[in-house]
Amino acid sequence: MVSNRSSSSHSGDAATNKTKPGRVKHTSFTANTTSGRSDQLDDQGIAPVNISGSHPVTPTVSSSATHSAQVAKIRPADATDSARPTRPANKHQEPQTSRTSPAPPSTKASPGNSAQAHQSHRVRGDNQAHPGHTNHPANTRPLVSVVVPVYNVARYLEQCLDSILAQTLTNFELICVDDGSTDDCPTILKAYACRDRRVRLITNSNHGYGYSMNCGLDQAKGDWLAVVESDDWIEPTGLASLVEAAQTHDAEVAKANFYLDWTRPTPRRELFEYFDEDEDGRVIEPASWRGGEILRRKPSIWSAIYSLALIRRHRLRFLETPGASFQDTAFTFQVFALTKRLVCLGQAFLHYRQDNEASSINSKGKALAVCDEYEAIEAFVRRLSADNVEQTGGTGPATTDSPGISETAVLSSSVVTPDQASATAPSRPLRSPLMDVMIQALYDTLIWNYERLDQSLKFPFLKLAAAWLRRLLTERGNLDGLFASETWKPAAYASICADPLGYHTWREDERAARDGVAATLRGVPADFIPHPRSADPQFSIVVPVYNVAPYLRGCLESLVNQSLADIEVICVDDGSTDQGPAILAEYLRRDGRIQVITQANHGLATARNRGIAAAHGRYVLFVDSDDWLAETACAKLATALADRPAEVVVFGSSPYPGSPAVPAWLDDVLPVTDHWRRRLSLDDVLTDKTLQTFSWRHAFERDFLNRHRLRFPGDLRFGEDLAFGLLAFPQVRHGALFIADQLYHYRHWRPASLMAKAQANRHSFAQSQLHLIETAASLIAGQGRHPDGLWLGYLLDQAYGALTHCPEPNRTMAVNRFLMIVRRYGLSGCADHLTESQRAFWQDLQHQRHGAHLLNQLKGRLTRRLRQVAPPSRAQLSRLAGDLNWQINRQSGSIECQTQQLDRSAAALERQTAALERIAAALEGLEAPVKDVDATGSKIAAPV
Repeated sequence: MVSNRSSSSHSGDAATNKTKPGRVKHTSFTANTTSGRSDQLDDQGIAPVNISGSHPVTPTVSSSATHSAQVAKIRPADATDSARPTRPANKHQEPQTSRTSPAPPSTKASPGNSAQAHQSHRVRGDNQAHPGHTNHPANTRPLVSVVVPVYNVARYLEQCLDSILAQTLTNFELICVDDGSTDDCPTILKAYACRDRRVRLITNSNHGYGYSMNCGLDQAKGDWLAVVESDDWIEPTGLASLVEAAQTHDAEVAKANFYLDWTRPTPRRELFEYFDEDEDGRVIEPASWRGGEILRRKPSIWSAIYSLALIRRHRLRFLETPGASFQDTAFTFQVFALTKRLVCLGQAFLHYRQDNEASSINSKGKALAVCDEYEAIEAFVRRLSADNVEQTGGTGPATTDSPGISETAVLSSSVVTPDQASATAPSRPLRSPLMDVMIQALYDTLIWNYERLDQSLKFPFLKLAAAWLRRLLTERGNLDGLFASETWKPAAYASICADPLGYHTWREDERAARDGVAATLRGVPADFIPHPRSADPQFSIVVPVYNVAPYLRGCLESLVNQSLADIEVICVDDGSTDQGPAILAEYLRRDGRIQVITQANHGLATARNRGIAAAHGRYVLFVDSDDWLAETACAKLATALADRPAEVVVFGSSPYPGSPAVPAWLDDVLPVTDHWRRRLSLDDVLTDKTLQTFSWRHAFERDFLNRHRLRFPGDLRFGEDLAFGLLAFPQVRHGALFIADQLYHYRHWRPASLMAKAQANRHSFAQSQLHLIETAASLIAGQGRHPDGLWLGYLLDQAYGALTHCPEPNRTMAVNRFLMIVRRYGLSGCADHLTESQRAFWQDLQHQRHGAHLLNQLKGRLTRRLRQVAPPSRAQLSRLAGDLNWQINRQSGSIECQTQQLDRSAAALERQTAALERIAAALEGLEAPVKDVDATGSKIAAPV
């Protein structure tokens, strides 16, 4: 089989299957009645095609006898093609002429095409009587030519042949092309050729599906061409129904729905609806029907019949790419583009086996097979569109050649990358309806192929696809008018063109979110060769990992796909309890540059320190396991450092995702300007925000870290990178390089992140931040710093977020603790050198502390007054206490929100206190005398 064996869809942009398929309906499985081998349900798959060599000479075929019987309502075949009415060809739609006919006969050996290979082609079925030969009358002209390409499918072949020979339409020829099978296929085919005169057998050395199909086309004698692949089967009325529909509607193609069939692990069948029920019997022109939608659908060549006159008039051929898959893609597109009348059938006859999908998924040799097909399609569309432009006087390119796809490349099916193609793109844009259809179909197919490839092939293929799509977008100018009903596709198209690695990491995140992490765990092919590891890499990338399985793949993909290969990736598993260790084990087998260190959960600081100790690279970078590096990050760092060596590099970064909104303070922290400094001081750290947070936006020279014994403080579970910066940057004496390029992509929010968990409990976050501030103040003092405004301002900046959002009553306690730290290091009198915003925050903290002091005094006085009075009942005392608390909280809120009115608020509280004292005095006269005091010191009222 050569076409895609899966019709499952993907969410998001990848929801588009290879082309836009019809609906798939589940139906109950029914056993095929035509026959089949007893072992057809075994687990053995079809051996993948392994073909080398170029086009051999076309084999000479001697025809066998054919059948003349046919079902009623179907016109008999005439002696010549011209006898059957056909629609005239539109000269505007002449196809490419470079692949018009098979290669001329030759006996001269060529590379991969020896003379012995030429002589290996032969035909069985020669009109001689054979024992057991079915007695079908000979007919020089069959109505239908059924071509069956065969290669190592002995397990399914008998079921396929039996289903064809059991057709109710008997006037057909069955052309079986054995492409050098090494199993029992030759024996089976010879037996069928001896048993039935309609069977014609062509044998040749192994050259691939496209060559086999062209051999069948060359020998076909019928009016109609049908294709049944050798592991599929067809219902008995299939050919009769297709021919009757084509003849009734004077169509050039009759196309039907089909079934998707699985036999493993359990029998299952689904109806693939190429057409809706209301489209049954409708005649359409495929290129214009619904904007050419049918040209974007799954190229299922085997569920239709085609006018051989149409095929030969336009000299259509299959690509003969050795060992490739999906070689019906270009042929089907061209047939549909040239067809003026296609009749739709809502019935399904063909059973398309899905059990052999694995035969091409992991094959590197077939990863670009579909690209060969679309290069041929693009060349065809350009010629056809340019021909129409020339004859209609419209605008179009001056050349009819496909940019970047030479005639030789098309003929030899060689792959020309879109990067190479862009150099020869036409200067004038080519815009035509058919070209738009081709771009949409190409996009869908590239995404489908990207999704199905092995993990190691995904991103390299996506880069190729991005260059191709970028070239077409540049030539077309914009995406207006494309994907009208699929609104997400233009954005995805643009994303792939702009940043293939960004799209790739996003898709990894989306798969994990959609399928679950366990469902996305993948094996490694047995023949996979991991990337070699260097003993002295340029960069060591340290990745601490803790319970980030949904995002870990995207991070690792950005690292193993760096454009600079001279790296090592040190993953430190900090006691993960999710699927992270399994993902790390997979990538450990996939890439020799990855090493994994496992430890019990000790925190981010300890994990990074383990990574520094294990590093061998000249420079050490830190990447959080839910973030990702730009594809060229290491390459740009290496280039910059080659021009100007430095002990530390600071580079720009960008936040993602866009929702929830990115915090405004990141706009001040993440940007970097290009410059170089010989040395850094503690003043630089206190004033330059790019040096204060986020160790992941820095690359440190490993010798620099070891020489100064720089490590992250292990006692900090939060904000360890800020403390590390205070230790490291003042030691820089031989260069600090700043690069504005946004080389790092920072996930500013995820629900389970350390920051999100900390901020969920504002009180806990404030306490953690104060502990960090205390550590930072100690580190600054340890470097002999005298108290000044820079030091105080630095501490105020670090405390702002934690103290501002901490709720009462914890906020008052947090403010007091911060002010205590400030007094401890003698910073209280340094407010004169603060910036305007820092000074405003400092005054707010001072007013809040003064207001809290007044409130505490007031509360103490009220409490002492109330203790002198015995309430008449507990309920009244509770209400009185509630009123007092309400008044206090009201005034407290007023103080927090309007610090400028603090003095007036305090005076109002004093007046209210006096009123409450009068109330208390009045209550004293109403209370019963106190009789006694209980053991706790509470007053006990005398009984009334």
